[in-house]
Amino acid sequence: MPGKVNPVIAESVIQVAAQVVGNDATITLAGQGGYFELNTMMPVAAYNILQSISLLAASANNFAEQCVKGIEATDVGPAMVEKGLMLGTALAPAIGYDAAAAIC
Repeated sequence: MPGKVNPVIAESVIQVAAQVVGNDATITLAGQGGYFELNTMMPVAAYNILQSISLLAASANNFAEQCVKGIEATDVGPAMVEKGLMLGTALAPAIGYDAAAAIC
């Protein structure tokens, strides 16, 4: 579809997070496999720790290069904050819902 932008870089970060959570579960189970000061599960724990580090580093670098690099603040930002609904949400406890809604 022309003009469509897919957020594949951000989605890949989510996929990496899911893999790291799975690796953490494996590492936890491997840590429970130590008997008599001998942990036969140490290789699988080390493998998953190193894989998690590698995936997180690559994912962070890719996200920084492909998504964050080049983002610049503009003059429109302060106006967007002043016109945003969050101001009303913040003011509602102090001045009441109706008065805050009138401002926004």
